[in-house]
Amino acid sequence: MQLCHVAFFSSLAFLNYAEAQTKASPSASEVARSVAPAQKATGFIALEVKRPKDSGNGWEPINPGSILPSGTKFSLTFEVSAPVFLYIAQRPNAAPLSWILPQAQQEPLSVDPGRLAHFPAAGTWLSLDKRTGPETLFVVATTKKRTRDELAALLEQQPAEVAVDPREPPPLVTERRRGLKGRHVVRVSMPPDGIAILRFGYQHR
Repeated sequence: MQLCHVAFFSSLAFLNYAEAQTKASPSASEVARSVAPAQKATGFIALEVKRPKDSGNGWEPINPGSILPSGTKFSLTFEVSAPVFLYIAQRPNAAPLSWILPQAQQEPLSVDPGRLAHFPAAGTWLSLDKRTGPETLFVVATTKKRTRDELAALLEQQPAEVAVDPREPPPLVTERRRGLKGRHVVRVSMPPDGIAILRFGYQHR
C-alpha cells in the first residue's frame, strides 16, 4: 500500500511539474506575437546623372566612376516611390562638404512619385569647377524636413564610394514616361528612419 501511495504521489508530482512547465513555456504562437516584426524599407529613390552630348543635340547618362574634365556640365534626374525632400551636397577629396541644395534661405527639393524630377530645372545644367581629384556627390532623401547641420553630421561619416544596384528595375510610371533604369542609375531603399543617402562618385580631371 505504501508503494502505491509513493507511486501515486510521484505521478501527481510529475503531472504538477508538467503542468507548471506547460504554463511557463509559451506556445509558438505566443512567441511569434511577442517578437516584433523586422522593419522593412518604405520605398526607394533613384538617381540619374546626365550631361549634354558633345554634338549639342540631346544628352547622355554618366556612369558612376566616370572621368569628368573641369567644366563638364551635368544635371540630376530623380525617381521616388513616395514623397520626399531632397538635399544635394558635394565632397571633393580631402575637402569639406559643400551644399548645392539648399543654399541659404532655400528650401529642399520636394519630389512626388509618379513623375521624374530634375535639378536644376530642365534645360539648365550644373558645371564642375577647376578643382580636380576624386569627388562624391551626395543626395539625401528624407520623409520630413531636416536641417543642413543635422544631415552634414551624417554625410561626414559616409565613405566616398559608389552605391550602385546592378539589377535592372522595371519602370514604374506610364508608357509615355518610363522610369529610371540602367547600370548607370544609383538606386537605394528608403529605410524605416526616413533618411536615405545616395552616393555618386567620379574622377574630376
